[in-house]
Amino acid sequence: MSLVGKELQKEEEYLKGVKKLVSSKIEKLKKDNQDINDSITSEQKEMWQNVADMDVSEIEFASSMMERAFLEAKYYYQRLQKFQKVYENPYFGRIDFVNEKQKTKVYIGLSSVTDDDYNHYVYDWRAPISSLYYDYELGKASYDAPEGKIIGNIDLKRQYKIENSNLLYAFDSTINIQDEMLKEVLSNNSSEKMKDIVTTIQKEQNAVIRNTEYDNLIVEGAAGSGKTSVALHRIAFILYKYRNYINNSNIIIFSPNKVFSDYISDVLPSLGEDNVPNILFSEFLESKISVYEDVENYSQLVERFYNTKNKIEKQIMNIKMNNNFIDVVNNYINRVIDNIEFKDIVLNDEVLISKKECIKDFNKTYARFKPLIKVEKIINNVIAKYKNTHTKKVSGYGTKIKKQFKYESDILKIMTNMYYDNDFLNEVSEKYNIDVNVFRDYSLKELKSSSLKYCDGIIYLYLKAYLYGLNEDNRIKYVIIDEAQDYNLMQYYLIKEVYKTAKFTILGDPNQAITTMVDYKNMERVKEIIGDNSKLLRLLTTYRSSYEITDYCNKVLGLDYVNMVNRHNSVPKEFRINRNSAFEKIKELINMSIKDNMTSIAILCHDKDMQIKLEKEFKNIKLDTKLYILPVYSAKGLEFDSVIVYDNFSKNNKKLYYVACTRALHKLNILKIQ
Repeated sequence: MSLVGKELQKEEEYLKGVKKLVSSKIEKLKKDNQDINDSITSEQKEMWQNVADMDVSEIEFASSMMERAFLEAKYYYQRLQKFQKVYENPYFGRIDFVNEKQKTKVYIGLSSVTDDDYNHYVYDWRAPISSLYYDYELGKASYDAPEGKIIGNIDLKRQYKIENSNLLYAFDSTINIQDEMLKEVLSNNSSEKMKDIVTTIQKEQNAVIRNTEYDNLIVEGAAGSGKTSVALHRIAFILYKYRNYINNSNIIIFSPNKVFSDYISDVLPSLGEDNVPNILFSEFLESKISVYEDVENYSQLVERFYNTKNKIEKQIMNIKMNNNFIDVVNNYINRVIDNIEFKDIVLNDEVLISKKECIKDFNKTYARFKPLIKVEKIINNVIAKYKNTHTKKVSGYGTKIKKQFKYESDILKIMTNMYYDNDFLNEVSEKYNIDVNVFRDYSLKELKSSSLKYCDGIIYLYLKAYLYGLNEDNRIKYVIIDEAQDYNLMQYYLIKEVYKTAKFTILGDPNQAITTMVDYKNMERVKEIIGDNSKLLRLLTTYRSSYEITDYCNKVLGLDYVNMVNRHNSVPKEFRINRNSAFEKIKELINMSIKDNMTSIAILCHDKDMQIKLEKEFKNIKLDTKLYILPVYSAKGLEFDSVIVYDNFSKNNKKLYYVACTRALHKLNILKIQ
């Protein structure tokens, strides 16, 4: 129930005081910002006037001072932007927390607001005490502070709706999940960008965002459970909690595609943080593979998977991306290592190193190195020793020594040899029931291309990582992987190999695997690769879709553990229709959605060919709303007010159908094409 009377007046007075304080900060920051910009302009002018008389060291010093001034200007500008945003909406919640020492009124917003004496008027949502707001109802509560666990009681829990610095309403509440504010947010239409969810973070989401007990979190979340939002808010929390030694350049996000990267690009800035680097896994591969011009990306792989008419090609993609294929490749790698041949290394009848010494160095002296690095260290050691102990040297001694070591050093040749290895081919045949000659010939043909296929890029880099190792990147302290169900075990091994010292947050949903290539029952196997101090958490409540849509989607896969928010809308409708009548029906459904004020409408189909056909149909039709026509695999991670599923695929792929249907927030219509 909304506040009225004296209590409302008190809240309006408090808001007035906060606005006054923030306004004074804004004015000071404007002055500081102007002063620093005037100083930069003056210093630039002076430098250009005197540059002819300056030596190199003076120019370098002046440049470094200028760079520091620019960083200072950026800092003031960002603080100014932050407080201008705070002025518009200073806080969204309040709790009154009582312990044996005192009663504290805790107002919670996107950023903290303090006066010159460090009295808190508003607490940052990431502050330890703010966790009470998300985790507890009225009554006994506790939070972890730097000085230890603080125990007390929550006497009041209040939410506010503030827009353009005006208090629209305030009401007292108990459990967040039942709050009117959450229902209001969920009832809004979608936007082209993802928004922050600070005002509506739920307890299970907060448990992921603030988790510092485990180094690595693997989060399984139902469609619409807020996995991506939780990941981004976790980044904001990490940047706040560890701000003295972690910044945005120490975190990296693995994104499924560029559209998705753009979709999430506003969230961290809205939380007062700079965006962190985004990378596609194909870009990760390209940065470490130099023998090919480029590497196919995941979207292209999926597009090829759904558009190819070649059944063998699809079967081979399934094999190479399959999680069990790592075992077949590992067996081949072990044979490559076992086949490294050592013997006495002789030059001019002199034994430079015995076979026994080579084996000892390989197994003990260089035990901590990767196999082919061990061999190269033995070779280099023999060459260096010969060089230092022989005054009269054999011509070309280095090459002659190296040739006596029987091993293959070129990764592309090792990969090529894999497809001629009979044990490897027999194992592929037994596990995957494919003609190995066809498998071999197709694979070898692909390797001869100037562009490397996505799944071959993974195998190539895996061989390189296992045999040579990869350069570690210790600058990265946290790795975030979204859509985790689309990464196979080889990929996790590669990411871990590069970011060995990083902590991981991995988020996915095995039910949203859009192809049959990678298929997890759950994400437990990933824990084995990522590290010991790992925890599997689950987000089981979906907030995206209405009750009716979620109920329909649950039935698609027979899910009985996904919880639904009590927000109602129309029941999803199925239309059994022939292909010739489909276009007119789609137009009718679009017009109905526009009439119902749906601002984003999507037609989701099976593949690129159908997308092109539908785009031609709608090319010259003007609509009063945004219309997206996408293959389902391109829509994953996105959401739309109204979704029309052009269904000619659900019989063969229920998970893909599930992904399509779970994109809808308010309206879902399905055309069952006859």
